[in-house]
Amino acid sequence: MRKAFKRVNWGWTIIMTLAACTIIRPHPPQAAQVELTWTAPGDDGNVGTCSEYDIRYSQDSTLLVGWTSATQVAGEPAPKPAGAVEMDTISVGNGTWYVGIRARDEAFNWSGISNVLRVSIDQIVPASIADFRYRIIP
Repeated sequence: MRKAFKRVNWGWTIIMTLAACTIIRPHPPQAAQVELTWTAPGDDGNVGTCSEYDIRYSQDSTLLVGWTSATQVAGEPAPKPAGAVEMDTISVGNGTWYVGIRARDEAFNWSGISNVLRVSIDQIVPASIADFRYRIIP
């Protein structure tokens, strides 16, 4: 289900919706690559091209409150025109992660934080079976 965070500020509206994430599991287990996708907002609502994205993640479920203490992704993609599909990949370890995004226009107005995705990574492999044996049945 897609949820949008809508914020009206000084007569303009920016809606950010983080659409989906795909977890790409490497082998052997290491940091997982999480692919994020969303629809580009415009610079002025749904028109134009915003100037910058700010993607952050944290293991703290209060990401909306603790935004500045969350880890900021380095090298976010340059924004595309409004309506275009955007994508970025982050690397995270085992555990539950919360991921959000916001956009900035050329006047340094920031959108509200998108819906926050909850991503669970479990790459700890099961223990080896040490008591595997056989018996011949007469």
